[in-house]
Amino acid sequence: MPTTIRARTIVLGIAIAAAAGLAASEGSAQDKKSEAKQHFQKGVSLFKNDDFEGALVEFKAAYSAKPHYTVRYNIGICLFKLHRYAEAADEMNSYLKEGGKDVPPDKKGEIEEYLDELTSLVGTVMIKGGVPGAKVYVDGKQKITLPQAGPFLLNVGEYLIEVKADGYEPWETTLSLPGGVVQL
Repeated sequence: MPTTIRARTIVLGIAIAAAAGLAASEGSAQDKKSEAKQHFQKGVSLFKNDDFEGALVEFKAAYSAKPHYTVRYNIGICLFKLHRYAEAADEMNSYLKEGGKDVPPDKKGEIEEYLDELTSLVGTVMIKGGVPGAKVYVDGKQKITLPQAGPFLLNVGEYLIEVKADGYEPWETTLSLPGGVVQL
């Protein structure tokens, strides 16, 4: 008999622990939602006061706490106001992709207008060929590892582009990037 009682106690203990874990995860989800809401509200307040850098930090914190595609719009607008156009375009495209069919038609139209404007403020860099595993650096910061599917965006301007791979001589060039497509 003691074996049966002990077995039931273990099963009951597991059930209680599982229920406690479920309650903790539900509480944790609610905590994340509350945290996201607080960060979002701070972001709105900072944005209204033209503190776009502070608003950006808060909107990113809100998205990190509870990812939702609608926050990407706010992140994108902050990046636009900060003249970080390539990043703004990435966020706006992510908004449309993540939102999919849930994006209201009027909001989709607004985003597409921003993207049209951003097209003239960014250049698209496409790296053709290259050694798989080679790292591409833009102004000393790693941007991609080859082969990457698709191009990447940069603000219009001048950049030092470097490609480095083990066993190969590094390659570099200075790129004056206008709006449009540049292939390297």
